[in-house]
Amino acid sequence: MMISIRTKYFIRDTICLLFVLLFIYASASKLMDFQHFKIELGQSPLLSAFADQFSVFVPVLEIIICVLLLIPRFKLVGLFAAYGLMVMFTAYIFIILHYTSFVPCSCGGVLEKMSWNAHLAFNVVFIFLAIAAILLSANFDRQNISTSYRKSLIWIFGIAFSGTAAVIFLFICSERIMHYENPFIRRYPRHAAMFRNEMDLKYNSYYFAGTSSGRIYLGNSTAPLQLFSVDKNLGNQKVDRIIFNGGKILFHRPTVRVQNHYFYLTDGTVPVVFRGSSKDWTINKKFNGLPYFDQALPMDSSRIVLRSNRHI
Repeated sequence: MMISIRTKYFIRDTICLLFVLLFIYASASKLMDFQHFKIELGQSPLLSAFADQFSVFVPVLEIIICVLLLIPRFKLVGLFAAYGLMVMFTAYIFIILHYTSFVPCSCGGVLEKMSWNAHLAFNVVFIFLAIAAILLSANFDRQNISTSYRKSLIWIFGIAFSGTAAVIFLFICSERIMHYENPFIRRYPRHAAMFRNEMDLKYNSYYFAGTSSGRIYLGNSTAPLQLFSVDKNLGNQKVDRIIFNGGKILFHRPTVRVQNHYFYLTDGTVPVVFRGSSKDWTINKKFNGLPYFDQALPMDSSRIVLRSNRHI
């Protein structure tokens, strides 16, 4: 059964509307969280060297395509542009999945919830929708339908080839720049830490104090002499109190560090560093002759490294 011209117009315009909704949503999510989008492009193994340029180019191009799709005179041009962009997105994902050393985060918004394989399938569906809309547009020229089909197919294959080649070229250039020209762009490995467990501390005054004997210790800025600890499975909770008889010292920013069966009570604004054993939580040593400091890191039971922004 032949499809009427009116039905073909309806199908084509519906596909155009779907692309408009997709690109408006995609560009808006990128622009609303622009810095995050730019950082993610910088971590991409394909576009690291061109993150600054593409973080602006991609959402602007998506908006331009939407405008073309909404103007009847330029609707076919918009369809070819939308098709080309989806081909490039698909080639990008395919190369990410099969030819790169790591897989970066996906784009933002709802699409971020998709796996990369699901995103690939999503893009392929929109590629076929674009092809269908382009071929339906060829039917509107009743005088030269076969010529219009042939021209449309040439453009479809040409755009597919050139779009894929462009992504491959960007991949090769980006990797060459990253490895041989040493730009100031650093990639961070994904999943360096794997999720195992979690617990709700209920207060934001806790900070990481250290580990000892298989336990994780947290200091508390509102209770400086109190340490909360759990085992590595976040169970067996325990609260220890430091016994301090150091006289009347006016602490301003006391901090506790736990390391190798010892704990250290420090305050660079006084400045003081005390050490004690985690067996009884009693202070038994004081480090003398210290300069003012803003950070202290224990090296062993008798040495501690200080960071100061003052001349020593």
